[in-house]
Amino acid sequence: MSWNNLGKFATFGIEKCCAGQCLGALVLCMFLLGSSSAMADHLLDISAKSSLDARDHCQVLMHEDADAFTQCADELIRNSPTHTKEQKFAKLGIVYYAWLSATSAAKNGLPSSVASSEHFVLIFRPLQKKLLVSDEALCVTIPGDCESRNARMLIVEKEALEKRTTKTKSVGVR
Repeated sequence: MSWNNLGKFATFGIEKCCAGQCLGALVLCMFLLGSSSAMADHLLDISAKSSLDARDHCQVLMHEDADAFTQCADELIRNSPTHTKEQKFAKLGIVYYAWLSATSAAKNGLPSSVASSEHFVLIFRPLQKKLLVSDEALCVTIPGDCESRNARMLIVEKEALEKRTTKTKSVGVR
Protein backbone atom coordinates (compact mmCIF):
# COMPACT_ATOMS: atom_id res chain seq x y z
CA MET A 1 0.00 0.00 0.00
CA SER A 2 1.39 3.39 -0.93
CA TRP A 3 1.44 6.38 1.39
CA ASN A 4 -1.16 7.96 -0.81
CA ASN A 5 -3.56 5.04 -0.37
CA LEU A 6 -2.78 4.82 3.35
CA GLY A 7 -3.77 8.47 3.75
CA LYS A 8 -7.08 7.81 2.01
CA PHE A 9 -7.68 4.75 4.19
CA ALA A 10 -6.85 6.64 7.37
CA THR A 11 -9.11 9.51 6.37
CA PHE A 12 -11.93 7.10 5.55
CA GLY A 13 -11.48 5.41 8.92
CA ILE A 14 -11.64 8.74 10.73
CA GLU A 15 -14.69 9.79 8.73
CA LYS A 16 -16.43 6.51 9.62
CA CYS A 17 -15.57 6.99 13.26
CA CYS A 18 -16.74 10.62 13.27
CA ALA A 19 -19.90 9.71 11.40
CA GLY A 20 -20.67 7.10 14.05
CA GLN A 21 -20.09 9.59 16.83
CA CYS A 22 -22.15 12.21 15.03
CA LEU A 23 -24.97 9.72 14.58
CA GLY A 24 -24.80 8.89 18.28
CA ALA A 25 -24.81 12.57 19.18
CA LEU A 26 -27.75 13.15 16.84
CA VAL A 27 -29.72 10.31 18.42
CA LEU A 28 -28.93 11.70 21.89
CA CYS A 29 -30.03 15.21 20.83
CA MET A 30 -33.26 13.84 19.36
CA PHE A 31 -33.91 11.94 22.59
CA LEU A 32 -33.27 15.04 24.70
CA LEU A 33 -35.40 17.22 22.43
CA GLY A 34 -38.15 14.61 22.55
CA SER A 35 -37.97 14.57 26.33
CA SER A 36 -37.93 18.35 26.37
CA SER A 37 -40.88 18.42 24.00
CA ALA A 38 -42.81 15.94 26.14
CA MET A 39 -42.08 18.03 29.24
CA ALA A 40 -43.17 21.22 27.46
CA ASP A 41 -46.39 19.50 26.38
CA HIS A 42 -46.98 18.36 29.97
CA LEU A 43 -46.44 21.88 31.31
CA LEU A 44 -48.73 23.41 28.68
CA ASP A 45 -51.36 20.80 29.57
CA ILE A 46 -51.16 22.14 33.13
CA SER A 47 -51.76 25.66 31.77
CA ALA A 48 -54.74 24.44 29.76
CA LYS A 49 -56.29 22.71 32.78
CA SER A 50 -55.77 25.78 34.95
CA SER A 51 -57.46 27.97 32.36
CA LEU A 52 -60.50 25.66 32.46
CA ASP A 53 -60.54 25.78 36.26
CA ALA A 54 -60.41 29.59 36.16
CA ARG A 55 -63.24 29.62 33.63
CA ASP A 56 -65.35 27.39 35.84
CA HIS A 57 -64.64 29.58 38.86
CA CYS A 58 -64.95 33.12 37.43
CA GLN A 59 -66.60 33.20 34.00
CA VAL A 60 -70.16 33.53 35.25
CA LEU A 61 -69.16 36.93 36.66
CA MET A 62 -67.94 38.26 33.31
CA HIS A 63 -71.37 38.23 31.70
CA GLU A 64 -72.50 41.26 33.67
CA ASP A 65 -69.55 42.78 35.48
CA ALA A 66 -65.94 42.89 34.33
CA ASP A 67 -64.85 44.31 37.68
CA ALA A 68 -66.23 41.32 39.61
CA PHE A 69 -64.57 38.97 37.09
CA THR A 70 -61.27 40.81 37.48
CA GLN A 71 -61.48 40.53 41.26
CA CYS A 72 -62.24 36.82 41.02
CA ALA A 73 -59.36 36.14 38.61
CA ASP A 74 -56.99 38.33 40.63
CA GLU A 75 -57.82 36.29 43.72
CA LEU A 76 -57.04 33.05 41.86
CA ILE A 77 -53.77 34.55 40.62
CA ARG A 78 -52.77 35.82 44.07
CA ASN A 79 -53.55 32.47 45.66
CA SER A 80 -51.74 30.35 43.10
CA PRO A 81 -48.33 29.27 44.37
CA THR A 82 -45.27 29.63 42.14
CA HIS A 83 -42.65 27.50 43.88
CA THR A 84 -42.38 24.91 41.12
CA LYS A 85 -42.32 25.11 37.35
CA GLU A 86 -45.65 23.30 37.24
CA GLN A 87 -47.21 25.91 39.53
CA LYS A 88 -45.85 28.72 37.37
CA PHE A 89 -47.41 27.13 34.30
CA ALA A 90 -50.69 26.76 36.17
CA LYS A 91 -50.60 30.45 37.02
CA LEU A 92 -49.84 31.27 33.38
CA GLY A 93 -52.96 29.36 32.35
CA ILE A 94 -55.12 31.29 34.82
CA VAL A 95 -53.85 34.71 33.75
CA TYR A 96 -53.93 33.89 30.05
CA TYR A 97 -57.52 32.74 30.35
CA ALA A 98 -58.45 35.88 32.30
CA TRP A 99 -56.90 38.05 29.58
CA LEU A 100 -58.71 36.16 26.82
CA SER A 101 -62.05 36.38 28.60
CA ALA A 102 -61.64 40.10 29.24
CA THR A 103 -60.58 40.67 25.64
CA SER A 104 -63.66 38.83 24.35
CA ALA A 105 -65.88 40.89 26.64
CA ALA A 106 -64.20 44.09 25.43
CA LYS A 107 -65.11 43.19 21.84
CA ASN A 108 -68.72 42.99 23.02
CA GLY A 109 -68.53 46.39 24.75
CA LEU A 110 -68.78 45.26 28.37
CA PRO A 111 -67.80 48.19 30.63
CA SER A 112 -64.41 47.91 32.36
CA SER A 113 -63.40 44.92 30.24
CA VAL A 114 -60.76 46.87 28.27
CA ALA A 115 -59.04 47.84 31.52
CA SER A 116 -59.32 44.24 32.70
CA SER A 117 -57.77 42.96 29.46
CA GLU A 118 -54.88 45.40 29.79
CA HIS A 119 -54.43 44.49 33.44
CA PHE A 120 -54.11 40.77 32.69
CA VAL A 121 -51.87 41.15 29.63
CA LEU A 122 -49.34 43.00 31.79
CA ILE A 123 -49.33 40.06 34.19
CA PHE A 124 -49.19 37.09 31.84
CA ARG A 125 -46.78 38.42 29.19
CA PRO A 126 -43.77 38.74 31.55
CA LEU A 127 -44.52 35.31 33.03
CA GLN A 128 -44.90 33.82 29.56
CA LYS A 129 -41.54 35.25 28.52
CA LYS A 130 -39.88 34.07 31.73
CA LEU A 131 -41.16 30.54 31.10
CA LEU A 132 -40.00 30.73 27.44
CA VAL A 133 -43.44 29.89 26.04
CA SER A 134 -44.12 31.04 22.49
CA ASP A 135 -47.33 32.84 21.61
CA GLU A 136 -48.31 29.94 19.37
CA ALA A 137 -47.72 27.31 22.06
CA LEU A 138 -49.70 29.27 24.64
CA CYS A 139 -52.52 30.06 22.27
CA VAL A 140 -53.38 26.44 21.53
CA THR A 141 -53.97 25.76 25.24
CA ILE A 142 -57.38 27.38 24.71
CA PRO A 143 -59.16 26.50 21.45
CA GLY A 144 -59.77 29.34 19.03
CA ASP A 145 -58.34 31.43 16.21
CA CYS A 146 -54.71 31.80 17.27
CA GLU A 147 -53.74 34.12 14.44
CA SER A 148 -56.36 36.73 15.38
CA ARG A 149 -55.87 36.17 19.10
CA ASN A 150 -52.10 36.63 18.96
CA ALA A 151 -52.47 39.76 16.82
CA ARG A 152 -54.96 41.16 19.34
CA MET A 153 -52.66 40.24 22.22
CA LEU A 154 -49.82 42.29 20.73
CA ILE A 155 -52.12 45.28 20.25
CA VAL A 156 -53.49 45.09 23.81
CA GLU A 157 -49.99 44.66 25.22
CA LYS A 158 -48.70 47.69 23.31
CA GLU A 159 -51.63 49.84 24.41
CA ALA A 160 -51.32 48.73 28.03
CA LEU A 161 -47.58 49.45 28.08
CA GLU A 162 -48.16 52.88 26.52
CA LYS A 163 -50.81 53.72 29.13
CA ARG A 164 -48.53 52.54 31.93
CA THR A 165 -45.68 54.67 30.56
CA THR A 166 -47.99 57.69 30.24
CA LYS A 167 -49.20 57.24 33.84
CA THR A 168 -45.62 56.94 35.08
CA LYS A 169 -44.59 60.09 33.22
CA SER A 170 -47.59 62.07 34.44
CA VAL A 171 -46.94 61.04 38.04
CA GLY A 172 -43.29 62.09 37.69
CA VAL A 173 -44.26 65.57 36.37
CA ARG A 174 -46.03 66.61 39.56
